[in-house]
Amino acid sequence: MPSKESKVRWLHITDLHMGATRGWLWTNLEEALFEDLTIITKRLGGPPDLIFFTGDLVYSGNPGQFRKLDALLARLWRHVGGLGSAPVLLPVPGNHDLARPTGGETSS
Repeated sequence: MPSKESKVRWLHITDLHMGATRGWLWTNLEEALFEDLTIITKRLGGPPDLIFFTGDLVYSGNPGQFRKLDALLARLWRHVGGLGSAPVLLPVPGNHDLARPTGGETSS
């Protein structure tokens, strides 16, 4: 049985839509997110153990958007690593996280 002191800290991020035309907003939000993570880590007594990243990580499922997402996740992991954590990533894809057939393509 876990002790009273056992805690699991988690962070939930959703609907990033990396690669959307409004992507210029993310530059400002990323810095604010990292600052907030530092503040929250101090208040909670530790960094997140789990990061849930749900629904629509990218905008339209193209490979370039996933490369941008990979770069973001690398920066996020460096930041939380600096806070003393190596969190588990639990992604849940959304409907934007796939490449849709175009033209005469069909699915089998």
